[in-house]
Amino acid sequence: MSTFSQSYLLSDKSADKNKIADFIKKSIKEQKISENPVIVVDEKVLTSNELDTFSFSDEEIVSISIVSKEQPILDVLYGEQSKNGVIMIVTKKYQKTIDDIASREIEKDNVLYILDGKKITKKELSKIETHKIKSVNVIKKPSEIAKYTSDSFEGVIIIDLKK
Repeated sequence: MSTFSQSYLLSDKSADKNKIADFIKKSIKEQKISENPVIVVDEKVLTSNELDTFSFSDEEIVSISIVSKEQPILDVLYGEQSKNGVIMIVTKKYQKTIDDIASREIEKDNVLYILDGKKITKKELSKIETHKIKSVNVIKKPSEIAKYTSDSFEGVIIIDLKK
């Protein structure tokens, strides 16, 4: 993976890009990331060429977050540059796509959903903001499902939110 600069963020006068540039600067100052982190938008790593033409408005962004640079899996996923850290940006368009896929799958499945230790409905599941999720565990084995319910479910999805 080639190294790219963040100058595209700084050279654009728009407040939206300055907001991201400020977020990156602050994160570098707080030593959460280093110079030239990998930037991922909607699960797609942006290349140098894409960075120069990347455009969005603040209203389109659901979340901007940092994946800690100490996680070894990042090197496997994003290459050597990930040692500088990874900035994850999720847009509303992408969030809607994920929500639509999830709601179609929910309608088909006979699944028990547990959020932070409490049973929730399919409707409640659809309202969870993905950037607030800490972990998701999927259980498919009938013997494991039985630990959570005596009802007939095809699976259990356990969701824990960030505190």
